[in-house]
Amino acid sequence: MTGTNHALTGALIATVVSSPFISLPLAFGSHFVLDALPHFGENPQKRTVYTRIVWVLDACLLALLLLFVLDRSLSDQALILAGAVAALLPDFVWIYRLLFVDSKYTDTKNGAPKNRFNIFHASIQKYETRAGIVVEVFAAIVLFSLFVSWM
Repeated sequence: MTGTNHALTGALIATVVSSPFISLPLAFGSHFVLDALPHFGENPQKRTVYTRIVWVLDACLLALLLLFVLDRSLSDQALILAGAVAALLPDFVWIYRLLFVDSKYTDTKNGAPKNRFNIFHASIQKYETRAGIVVEVFAAIVLFSLFVSWM
């Protein structure tokens, strides 16, 4: 799933569940639920212009979400942002893997993850396709609508 959909899900969870002891672990766990669904993705070693465009748009949407939350005078603004970050956390491992091939964490021949966390995270990404962008756009619209209606 794109970062935008992960962050929207985490923000929505934190908006609905006001206890950080419940909402933050739920937001973190939501990441894996979303990654198990059909979504956009391409082989990281064969990044196309299309993939780069999706990543740039995703980064822009994440920035707009951040500005949207910061623009509101919400008493639970910090919790909402923490929920968004908690839902994004598992992908920070991918960023490391994409930028550096470290033999301690990845197989230098194919970039496959070696540690159990990465192996699990990679194993649930079964339905990543270019056509998954349709699911991503639909999910973003639904998640943002729910997020705004709960605020």
